[in-house]
Amino acid sequence: REIEARQDATPAVANFYARSAEMAVRLAAMAAMARAVEVGAADGAAVSVEDMAWGCEMALTSAEQMIAAAADYLADNANQAMAQAIKRATKAAAGADGWAAHSEVLMALKHTIRARDFKELIETMSESGDVEIRREPKPQGGAPAKYYRC
Repeated sequence: REIEARQDATPAVANFYARSAEMAVRLAAMAAMARAVEVGAADGAAVSVEDMAWGCEMALTSAEQMIAAAADYLADNANQAMAQAIKRATKAAAGADGWAAHSEVLMALKHTIRARDFKELIETMSESGDVEIRREPKPQGGAPAKYYRC
């Protein structure tokens, strides 16, 4: 029921939930079998309510992780694909505080985005709230150091 409710509530990602019920049943059966083998009664394995609850939770968690991963990689156009690449690179280059230095983001991108496109996209992403930009003056002067956070 919960899987169907999630499919109805979010039609755009319903396909990610489509096989979750089947996967939940399989996972529950595996949990029941593991428990039966543990007590030496593999031929008498029975799926419990707890097994089904665990199977549903695992299947739904898996579907949600696939949805999140798809959001990071699926794009409608080239501009959106570059913006997603910038977000992934920023997250990958970020330190413990969540901030990534401009140079680290560029290195993580491995020259896949032209400088002009990067500048336009990062500013647009900042204006839309997808990325925060922090500028810090350098002690030796010159252009401030830039840091990004998603």
